[in-house]
Amino acid sequence: MIGSPIKYIFSCTRSPNFEWCYVDAEDRKSAYIQIDNLSADKVLLLQEKGFNARGGSYRYSNRMVLGYRESDGALIEIKGYLGGKVRQEHYPMFVELACSGIFDKIDVMGVESTENDFSWKDLPEEMLDTIVKENPRITQTDPWMRDKFGAREKVGKTFFDDALRKNSENRYETLSSEILRKMTVKD
Repeated sequence: MIGSPIKYIFSCTRSPNFEWCYVDAEDRKSAYIQIDNLSADKVLLLQEKGFNARGGSYRYSNRMVLGYRESDGALIEIKGYLGGKVRQEHYPMFVELACSGIFDKIDVMGVESTENDFSWKDLPEEMLDTIVKENPRITQTDPWMRDKFGAREKVGKTFFDDALRKNSENRYETLSSEILRKMTVKD
């Protein structure tokens, strides 16, 4: 839609009638997006195309609404249609998003969290296995996935250098590069 604050990310390969999009937090009201957690920097949307009877023009319906915090790449709110629980039929589309590496972790704990928030525990085991296979980095960045699967690949010095650049007051800043090279995450 011309002039819309909603920006396209990608179409789902499992069902091309679904697309992942996002809107900046300050534009969510103009896009008629409702999200409870006001600390979200962006709102990710799973939108479904709806076609008219002749198959011509279409409109979009939001099937999932995800609050995204840029500072740590976390999804901080995950809701289904009209703020309800995410429906199982939309799990495969969420798996595609998780495999893409767009977010680093799910962190829905907090005062805004409700029983309708989606979490890793909602996904069947085979979908979790697919995510870890396609995006092994998630086992390093998400505490729940790390506890469940263990870290799947070693983290080298580059990971720590990036972390140090992000936070200049990080307590590891004074460690020598030799110590940082020896630090790894378990297999």
